[in-house]
Amino acid sequence: MKRLTDKIRTLILLTLLISCGEEEHPCRNYGSDVLLRLQSVRTGETVPTRSGGDAPLLDAAIPVGFWVKELSQADGNVVYATQNNVKGGYDSDDSAWQPLPSNPVWLNNYTADLAVYAPYDATQGADGDGILSLSANLYQADRDLVAARFTGNNRSTGLNVTMKRLYVRLTFTFVKYAEYTDEATIDKFELTGADIYQNAAYSLFADSNPYAIVPATGFTKSFSPGLKIGTDTDAPDAAKIDLLLIPTGAAFTEDALLTVTSGDKVMKVPVLKTLFSGGRLFSAGKQYNFTVRLSVSSVDMEENDVKTTDWENAGADVEAGSEFD
Repeated sequence: MKRLTDKIRTLILLTLLISCGEEEHPCRNYGSDVLLRLQSVRTGETVPTRSGGDAPLLDAAIPVGFWVKELSQADGNVVYATQNNVKGGYDSDDSAWQPLPSNPVWLNNYTADLAVYAPYDATQGADGDGILSLSANLYQADRDLVAARFTGNNRSTGLNVTMKRLYVRLTFTFVKYAEYTDEATIDKFELTGADIYQNAAYSLFADSNPYAIVPATGFTKSFSPGLKIGTDTDAPDAAKIDLLLIPTGAAFTEDALLTVTSGDKVMKVPVLKTLFSGGRLFSAGKQYNFTVRLSVSSVDMEENDVKTTDWENAGADVEAGSEFD
């Protein structure tokens, strides 16, 4: 009997040793609330890039914003209260991304519906719970929003997320043919069409169709002084207009119209809807690069002057030819 008792005690001790041997959180009480923390945050596609590596890690210096969706039980008891746009960042001491200590996010034994975006913007969250406001604008790094939805609870360890870009990017590089010796500038740029939208609300917790697009269309920008147009697309001072636009995730319904004002001359060229059809939809995370050339008599986009890429990856050429009226 004593031997049996000793064996039972030994088994109990072994069980305790095994259960306390977890590297990440030994002997943690899973009934306790824990702070939300992300082990890694990546940006780009959720699949390996064409170079063979993973999507790049988010720069540790970039602030992020966390969101918590309300969760209630059938009796009305609130398990998780809504938390909108909670500022966070990378904690080098803890080697994790997490909300600032002044406004923590606690996880209990219920699974929370969560989201994170970057870079953090204090003005976000004014349009509703779980809503990011998007606006067509010139490209700047702090406007290039990325976001991800994920879940977690107090048993979650080593959470990893990959955030996707929310805008589609268009760049227009303007150059002169060698025989065009007069000085030329871009004083006003306009891109209009039924598929070029100014604003949208992005729902972080939508199961499908997260973009609620505002009907107003078109993008216009004036430059003073005007952008000087040179003859080399690769020159550091090349006249380039880099746009972040609202993606539709669909084919264009009609040609868009590019209008450029240079001094007293107004030039127009269609951006053909066939450029955004088939496998080339006007989708978030895609970048379309246009080269627009000025000659003595006209301005045109030649064959192979339009290319489409992912943000990080080289893409296939898009053949297109257009000429200004």
